[in-house]
Amino acid sequence: MDGRELDMYKLQEIIEALLKDEPVKRIARKSRISKNTVKKYKTDLERILETEPEIAHNIEEVMSRFHCIRQEERHSENFGWLLRNSEMINELGSRCDNLVRLNEVLQEKGFRGSYSSLVRFMNKHAEQSTSPVMRIETKAGEIAQVDFGYAGRIRDDETGEPVKAYIFAMVLGFSRDAYFEIVTSQDVITWINCHIHAFEHFGGVPHVVVPAQFGK
Repeated sequence: MDGRELDMYKLQEIIEALLKDEPVKRIARKSRISKNTVKKYKTDLERILETEPEIAHNIEEVMSRFHCIRQEERHSENFGWLLRNSEMINELGSRCDNLVRLNEVLQEKGFRGSYSSLVRFMNKHAEQSTSPVMRIETKAGEIAQVDFGYAGRIRDDETGEPVKAYIFAMVLGFSRDAYFEIVTSQDVITWINCHIHAFEHFGGVPHVVVPAQFGK
């Protein structure tokens, strides 16, 4: 089990036990994880309480700090994966200007980060293509492009189980302003609602909406 990330419910049980000063060995045995893993969480907890001792009796506040730590760890791991595989990413990116589709391919190859983290990486680190490109200039409010693709898995708020997630992205052709929405379905109702939400975000409707080339 140590090779997988503990869900927040399981982690909270461990943190509550640590707050009660239960022995590391007992917690490890009860939770069926290694003592080193429990020791890591104990170290993290001690660091949190060292700077914010007043939240020691507020488990919600403590868990919110662990959530931030987990997010930072994920960002570091995901960025490292992108950096190690930058040559492959540059090659794939040169053959596909659809980042939603690129994210799908990278997820299949082991990337576990979010679509937005890939966008940030591409903006900062991906090599620019040397191929001739014809840029199509558009007027304000004339065109918007839509992407809709797989974005990995998220935890369902009601069941707590991991479910497939999809990201809807609409980008305005003139300003490049963008709207993103993560959903758990690609049915027609979701597709329509995402458009409505995007139009509400932009405060208007473009004359033309151009779908990206979905699929492989």
